[in-house]
Amino acid sequence: KNSVAEMIRVSEWVVTPFALGAVKFLIALGIIIVLASEDIKTTLIICCGLSLVYILIYVVSSPINKNLGQKLTSYLDQRSIVGNDILSTRHLINADFLKTSINNLSDILSKEAGTRALGTLIAFLPKNVLETIAILLLIFVTVTSTDQDQRMQTLMLYGFAGYKLLPAFQAVYYGISRTIFNLGVYKTIKNEILAV
Repeated sequence: KNSVAEMIRVSEWVVTPFALGAVKFLIALGIIIVLASEDIKTTLIICCGLSLVYILIYVVSSPINKNLGQKLTSYLDQRSIVGNDILSTRHLINADFLKTSINNLSDILSKEAGTRALGTLIAFLPKNVLETIAILLLIFVTVTSTDQDQRMQTLMLYGFAGYKLLPAFQAVYYGISRTIFNLGVYKTIKNEILAV
């Protein structure tokens, strides 16, 4: 196992998305506070609706994402073992072993790519769902508004805020999703360090 490569992976794929998600959360919180000062009822309806959708998607996707992360860690370990076997000089003269090892490596890389693709799909899943729900919430709030003059102002205000809020919410979800996906690597490194 290559602990240095795993530590780099943890920093790039766990720490960075989580930190960016935290920054985006603070930006979203600031926008929500400004919106609440304008119209607290509408802001609460929209934010609660979006939060419920994210929580629902998180609850459904989290176990799947965690399982995918564990599979990816297993594939990375297998890739390392097979790669070391291929590079081992004692096997270079055995053509059958080399051919079998290269086929095994190809299968592992194929599974690894599929797992990464599915993990990325899950990380970006809420984006389109939330954009649709946000537009429907804006329409609902605008249509139910009693003051005709307020409708356009409300629509513009929350439309602009949504333009900034939805990417912030997505970044928070992405950070959490990628952190869960890559927890297997963190646990592997932790176990290796504790074993020393």
